[in-house]
Amino acid sequence: MKNFSIIGSEGYIARRHFDAIQRTKNNLVFTYDKIKNNGQKNINPSNHFTSFNKFKNAVVKFQKIKKMDYLVICSPNYHHFSHIKLGLKLGCNIICEKPLVESEKKINILRQLERKYKKKVFCILQLRLHKVLSILRKTIKKKNNRIKLFYITPRDQNYLKSWKGQPTKSFGLLFNIGIHFIDLLIYVFGDIIKKNILINTPNKIKGIFFFKNCIVNWLFSINQKDLPKNFLKNNNSSYRSIVCNSKKIDFSSGFENLHVLSYKKILANKGFVLDDCVKSINLINDINNIKN
Repeated sequence: MKNFSIIGSEGYIARRHFDAIQRTKNNLVFTYDKIKNNGQKNINPSNHFTSFNKFKNAVVKFQKIKKMDYLVICSPNYHHFSHIKLGLKLGCNIICEKPLVESEKKINILRQLERKYKKKVFCILQLRLHKVLSILRKTIKKKNNRIKLFYITPRDQNYLKSWKGQPTKSFGLLFNIGIHFIDLLIYVFGDIIKKNILINTPNKIKGIFFFKNCIVNWLFSINQKDLPKNFLKNNNSSYRSIVCNSKKIDFSSGFENLHVLSYKKILANKGFVLDDCVKSINLINDINNIKN
């Protein structure tokens, strides 16, 4: 049984990590969030901290007695780098939500820290474990494939006013909602030969990727107006669609167990590591630097 602590325990995505820790039969020791626990049943109130210093000191004290194996980072994007560095310094392996960090320069610093502290940084890239992967990989053997990828997840003014709506903190729309999908495309089809960016606004980015055997038309949006009309009638919140050579791939389900699968791979020392994150990070930075 391994010991885990979580930073950012009150966020939505942290629930997936609580579930993964429990279902892999491991031990959640400490949690930290700047707000009090709002009823998350997996949190022990006596081991939940709203003071970061008290949380850090508790981990340090625990390390002297037992062993804190993993620090899980579910904090806002702009805190990831500092929290990863802290976790490595404290003697923990790291499990971090996307985006790991926003630049290859920071990846290189983390590589040095991994060697220094003899610990590893793992990133959650769960779409690589989705059933859609095997379907997409079948197209690699063919030529002149055409794929349409749309991810539309409407957000309200509260989202725009939060750190997620601030590019200096979220690092932009592609880092915040698109990185898993972009990572999946690179993972399946390899390096991008050419890219065209058609629309690049704070709430919508649209473009075309050209791979060796595939052309991908894609759209990432948080604007409700981009939802298909029939989808609006169903009153669903997010729209995911992948169409491969005019055939629609079912991408509406299969997300429930991906964090558990990710944890199983990490615990077997087969999780996704720093090198797995570089290409998608560099590509998104290239796109963000294109003036449209």
